[in-house]
Amino acid sequence: MKKTINNKVKIHIVKLGCDKNDVDAEIMGGLLLKSNFDITTKAEEADVIIINTCGFINSAKQESIDYILDAIEYKKNGSCHKVIVSGCLAQRYANELAKELTEVDAFVGVGDIDKISNIIKDVQNNKNDKIYCSDPQLSDRFAERIVSQGDVTAYVKIAEGCDSFCSYCVIPMLRGRYQSRTVESILNEVKKLAQSGIKEINLVAQNTTAYGVDLWGEPKLVDLLKRLLEIKEIRWFRLLYCYQDNITNELLDLISSEERIASYLDIPIQHSHPQVLKNMNRNAINKVNVDWFCDLQRRVPNITLRTTVMVGFPGETDEQFNHLVNFINEVKFNHLGVFCFSAEEGTRAYSMKNQVDTQTSLDRYNTIKDEQLYIALNKKRELLKKQLPILLLEQDGDLWLGRGEGDAPEIDNICYVANVVNAKKGDVIIVEIDEIDFDYLKGRMLHIEKRA
Repeated sequence: MKKTINNKVKIHIVKLGCDKNDVDAEIMGGLLLKSNFDITTKAEEADVIIINTCGFINSAKQESIDYILDAIEYKKNGSCHKVIVSGCLAQRYANELAKELTEVDAFVGVGDIDKISNIIKDVQNNKNDKIYCSDPQLSDRFAERIVSQGDVTAYVKIAEGCDSFCSYCVIPMLRGRYQSRTVESILNEVKKLAQSGIKEINLVAQNTTAYGVDLWGEPKLVDLLKRLLEIKEIRWFRLLYCYQDNITNELLDLISSEERIASYLDIPIQHSHPQVLKNMNRNAINKVNVDWFCDLQRRVPNITLRTTVMVGFPGETDEQFNHLVNFINEVKFNHLGVFCFSAEEGTRAYSMKNQVDTQTSLDRYNTIKDEQLYIALNKKRELLKKQLPILLLEQDGDLWLGRGEGDAPEIDNICYVANVVNAKKGDVIIVEIDEIDFDYLKGRMLHIEKRA
């Protein structure tokens, strides 16, 4: 096996799937560095390639398989020696994949990422064990994770698993029951990230607003946020994956009053029609209505709302789909993601009657996308001539790229900023917005943000 000039084995990690999966990959990277391996961003330089896979829906599974096959090609061509498949796909299908993809040297489930260094040593020594997939459990090695050098934004996973058991979802099978991290564990990780230069923290879990229910019998997200606000180096905290049953007035009041908690909520409703929601086994069905969202917007003025919806769920009628379209047009979410139902083996929805045909699902998908494009554009028009705090991410020629509190990383808008003077990556500057389009904002710097 090739070595670096320091006699270290080089590892390349491919990160696929959601931001929570990215955190797992970063934990593995940190543990490998601590065990005297080197991490490379180039697959062609690697001795070992790890593909941290997603197994949530069919398209994600196919993407994972494609990357595994690419890694196997590197192995066949001699540029790498070992291929390891980790993550949700390994957790769910390790035995089947081991029979089909014999070139893969090990399959590592989500409950075994903390053992990655020893697993690679086993693989190097050609041990017979190929499958490392124990029951899903919460990692206790978050403090070991590494983020890319120079990053100013990071995800922090505050819980693992899910207790919702939606009828279409495999997450409880892949990730186990809901497990909250301790407050001290989260604080220690965020402090370390702040020391490394991180300015923005995005709090994630399968259900972020349920944080603490398993430990204390009631949600404790507000208490956690108040402790996190003691870490002054972080400019703002953003909440993703919030479920309505635990979005309390106390939480909304904290968001409204505290400038370092982004006025942003990601609330994946999945649908609006009560019968579809019931068939999905969704929680808080009574809160998926226009009045609830209007009350939220009144309580937190200028809040940015993101949601996710599913089309083509078994039995979804034209009338129920039109209910969803009308709902989206009434609430007017700033950001919205849409995906087609994917029949996942092992879920209740897999064998439900009245499966919606693929073409109808795609037509509904495109209808929602088209509707949302113009809703989002009109929402952005409200920002013209406004002055917004923008976090600088990187320079791009004469312009800088940045994001405001109303835009989450990777999934929302970017802001192009002109006339940036005496400011650097990680600074928050005040920008006057003078141009908008479907996927970006553009403005000019006025001054560096002044905060007490």
